[in-house]
Amino acid sequence: RLLPHLTMSAELSERFSSLAGERNRLESAFYAFETAIVLVNADQTVLFANAAAMQACRVPSAPFRMGHRKLSTRVPEDQPLLTRALESAFARTPRAAAFSIPRGMRTPLQVTVTPISEAQSRPVVASSEPSFA
Repeated sequence: RLLPHLTMSAELSERFSSLAGERNRLESAFYAFETAIVLVNADQTVLFANAAAMQACRVPSAPFRMGHRKLSTRVPEDQPLLTRALESAFARTPRAAAFSIPRGMRTPLQVTVTPISEAQSRPVVASSEPSFA
């Protein structure tokens, strides 16, 4: 009688171990990208940021900030653009959204907010260039 439970427990343990390995491989891949990638939840709490995003956000003129684990724009007037894009990604029917942030004499920064999956409903915010600083 105990054998089926032990077998199921061993199978679940193996599956969880496999999922943890997959997650680690995905995080490693995202971390290595030259494009800044930030995973956030609905209240703009940063769940993951790759090296390019963390480095870019340290630059004083960067269009984004990650203070107190929250993603925000440096210029307050740009915050509604990010907020609307995230609302679209977290809507009942999630959709990707894109917007541009002006950067003076430089080319505007193209930002894309894309839901990863409906089940997870965690959008990814990514710039279209190696670093958004």
